[in-house]
Amino acid sequence: TQSTWERTNTNERYCEEWLVGMAVSGFFTFNKETKTYTMPEPHKLVLLENDTLLSFIPNLDYMPSLAGVQDQLEKACSTGEGIPLSDFGHVCISAIGNGFKAFYKGDLCPELEKNVPGLCKKLQEKGGKIADVGCGVGYSSIYMAEHFPKVTVDAVEPDATSKKHFDRNVVKNNIPESVLKRVNWHQKYLDAAGLESESYDMIIFCVCLHDIPFPVDVLKDAKKLLKPDGMVLVLDIKMPDSNEEMIPTLTKDGYQFHTPGRMCFGISLLHCLPTSMATPKSAAVGTGMRPWQVQKFGKEAGYSGYEQLSDSRFLFRLYKLTK
Repeated sequence: TQSTWERTNTNERYCEEWLVGMAVSGFFTFNKETKTYTMPEPHKLVLLENDTLLSFIPNLDYMPSLAGVQDQLEKACSTGEGIPLSDFGHVCISAIGNGFKAFYKGDLCPELEKNVPGLCKKLQEKGGKIADVGCGVGYSSIYMAEHFPKVTVDAVEPDATSKKHFDRNVVKNNIPESVLKRVNWHQKYLDAAGLESESYDMIIFCVCLHDIPFPVDVLKDAKKLLKPDGMVLVLDIKMPDSNEEMIPTLTKDGYQFHTPGRMCFGISLLHCLPTSMATPKSAAVGTGMRPWQVQKFGKEAGYSGYEQLSDSRFLFRLYKLTK
């Protein structure tokens, strides 16, 4: 205990109280002989490591931003209005980006290779153009440019704060110039980004289509940019078509929960749905976007092809739309 409060420059009594609290909650173990506290190795992957799919660290930054808009949320639930993304603060935007970073870094491109191998082979060998729409702080754009060394990625994100985080992350993560020179940032909405028509091999929406107030309109804009053999890919949380499929079931081992559903509807009410509903007449999709909704949006936007691709090893699923 003494070593801990000395090394962390904290008050001894407060430090002792915190350590005991962590131990009785199961986060630390306590050695009676040495009077020491230790964090088990599996816990470290969740609580100490930033770049793992199990990391909970970004959520620790995310939660205070949600608490900061509780009065607005209470009002919004009565009036049917929304809460602009900017009201959640810059820490919220950073936390969302960091929460997806591990997946984008380690899993996004392998998932693309698995699901659209022909396109990926073409991009590797001949190069091409990718538009990353709603790219947030830009990790998805960076790691696609890194994976496909002959490809140019247009990162489309209207939020100014996201660009500031992108610039900081580039320095913090030592992203090489050979990658950065192929990532073009457009701080605009897709219809105003000035991208060349019928010139993109792939347009991807990474965990953002459910946030967009008018998804059909944006998909129409994306369709204009595609080459005749190009495709739109939608990466989002893997959800079933109906609510009934997410209701917990009781087995001999206890209740079995639908993990993506629990996560989606918890966060949707607090963040994704209010930000979408901040725009009048929004589609108000919410975090739990269903397969039938993606198919419906694609059909209304004029796409002739829809395919639900395979699920990732984590929480995500890919959908493909073609002209």
